Amino acid sequence: MGILIIIFVGVALLAFILGDFLTSGAYFMEGDRNTVGSFDGETVKADRYSLELDQLERFYQSVNPEMEFTDDVRNSIADQLWSEYQYKFIFAKRLKTLGLSVGKAELDDAFGGKFIDPSVRQQFTDPATGQFNVAALEQTINTFADESAVPEDQLEQWKLQREQWRRFEQQVEQNRLLSKYTTMIQKGMQVTTREIQAQFADDATNFSFRFVGKNYFETPDSTVQLTDEDYKKTYDEQKYRFKSGEAIRTVKFGLFRIMPSKKDSAESLKALNELREQFAASKSDTAFINEHSDVRNDPSYVKRDKISRSIDSVIFNAANGTVAGPYVDANHFTFAKKMRERLMPDSAKARMIFIANKDAEGKDVPNARATADSLMNLVKGGAPVKAIAAIQNDDPALKQDSGFIQPGGWISWELIATAPIFDSIFAQPAGTLRMLTLPTGYAIVNVEAKTAPQKQVMLAYLSKEIRTDDGQALAFAEANTFLGAAQTAEDFEKLQKSGKYLVRDEQLRESSTGLSGVENSRKMINWAFTSEKGKVSELELLGDKYVVMIITSAREPGIPKLDDIRDDATFKALAIRDKKAAQFSEQLKAAMAGGNIDAVATAAKSPVNQSGSVSMNAYNVPGVGNDPALLGAAAGAAQGKLVGPVKGRGGVYVLVVDSKTNGTPPPVIEPSMKAQFSSMASQRAMNDLQRVILEDAKARDMRYKLYQ
Repeated sequence: MGILIIIFVGVALLAFILGDFLTSGAYFMEGDRNTVGSFDGETVKADRYSLELDQLERFYQSVNPEMEFTDDVRNSIADQLWSEYQYKFIFAKRLKTLGLSVGKAELDDAFGGKFIDPSVRQQFTDPATGQFNVAALEQTINTFADESAVPEDQLEQWKLQREQWRRFEQQVEQNRLLSKYTTMIQKGMQVTTREIQAQFADDATNFSFRFVGKNYFETPDSTVQLTDEDYKKTYDEQKYRFKSGEAIRTVKFGLFRIMPSKKDSAESLKALNELREQFAASKSDTAFINEHSDVRNDPSYVKRDKISRSIDSVIFNAANGTVAGPYVDANHFTFAKKMRERLMPDSAKARMIFIANKDAEGKDVPNARATADSLMNLVKGGAPVKAIAAIQNDDPALKQDSGFIQPGGWISWELIATAPIFDSIFAQPAGTLRMLTLPTGYAIVNVEAKTAPQKQVMLAYLSKEIRTDDGQALAFAEANTFLGAAQTAEDFEKLQKSGKYLVRDEQLRESSTGLSGVENSRKMINWAFTSEKGKVSELELLGDKYVVMIITSAREPGIPKLDDIRDDATFKALAIRDKKAAQFSEQLKAAMAGGNIDAVATAAKSPVNQSGSVSMNAYNVPGVGNDPALLGAAAGAAQGKLVGPVKGRGGVYVLVVDSKTNGTPPPVIEPSMKAQFSSMASQRAMNDLQRVILEDAKARDMRYKLYQ
């Protein structure tokens, strides 16, 4: 029907009327297998979610029959559906409480008024010209306004497209609401004159100091023995760093990739070699490829730099009919056959005048041929194509660029897909003027210039996938051996350190969709959150890998217990650092008895370092790097006073400030300064907005229960 079809995988989807889809509840039952999410105390049921997701997938399949619905596409649809739930049951509720809404007049304005919504503008902007196409928007709106005008044989497709358009309208309305909400927050974030003056004064304050440090790396981690008291101390200080709104599982897993064995490679290569003579003798290469190749391809012309380096020197200058290879291309053995060669300019400079023979509704345009003939005669009579193309042209992109097919005029031969236009530009000498009859109209093509001809060759490819039958058996045997030896977390770690196996560590969240680098591994997320700590999985075949996994730690939402993070690598590193810091602090504290920085250096057997001149907003300390604790201590210290010990990121320090120049704020705060500081405050607020709202709503995503 010539209707613009808008596909919105990757944007918020239909706002559903959910009815009994929601079940009120002040708490969330972990053991309820039919509950897959929670928003503001309301639970999302798995059966209804699965039903809605299935309906949505089938809808998109109906409007995109040629689209391949891969796992990535399905995950994208599922995630966008979940985002819609977040909007409807968290954000929309808060917007309504605030009294925010979008009226009909405002929504109409978003579709073609003074303030067009950005998503509308994006959908109806011509990518070639960058211009907003009002006519296309109006046509789309009118198309979906009257069902009675739709022919019966087109009605089903029209309804699908109208439903898609309705979803787009809902998204635009949501965009307007969220825009009002965010604008309200941004406008509420104002910075006072005193705050700006204080910031200017801090930025203009400079100081220099000397310091002595003991770096944590001076003592190997392996020499630090942690006690229960050490763990408890670090836990009390750092536990909020490990707070999470969702459950977490830490796992180790062995990976065993299925690779072709020598036997597999030999058998696969033999299967391809048996076809070599037939391929070389074939008179219909396309038909031969379609019948025998594991990878379908249409023979096409290529330049030398587009040919595999494995064969380019052999085949580029060879006789037609030459077969080169075999060589490895991805996971295939491949032959390439040279069919023919030609000399062709790499690019050409051309202008075109296009006269359409059909209007936007598909009706014939009267006198289109006569108009084209008249323009052709004008050009033949000496009228410049450039001038006419900028005035008389039914292609907006050509019209805007005075007939140039590509901005700047020059276009590569690889970008022309229409055979008659290609021949008129690249197969004709510079200066050629031709009029072409196309299905959509008439094109007057003028070739202004071309680059020097270059050799191109047409290649056909015959490929056979490299089998992995024997390789899979070998990988299975290795994985089974590993499984027999790996029954505890200690076993996994020992095998990991042995270097014989690939064993990875990963932290999984309820919202995780798989293991990193392992395709089709969603089921392992389900297993991790429905099994106990210390449990070892069965041997699983996931994509081209066998996987064996163990749960090394299990944490529930909120602040974890000490036992839940005691073996966590990050927590353990913090505990080791804290113990080193305590030891170093005692040593430096004793060294400070000397009364000056040089005495501290002597006692600590560490050099005195110079900071140079640094400001209050400095990011790094020379020789140390980013260490806010050290900078903060220096900024707040009195000049000449020995300060420390300071526990920093990279070590423990004692310092003395040698000089300090206090900054002064400007006498007048210009409006532009205030606007800049307010904008920065607004941006910080916006960065935290979604996280804060989701935390407030106690949002929880437990769709892992559906992963099988």
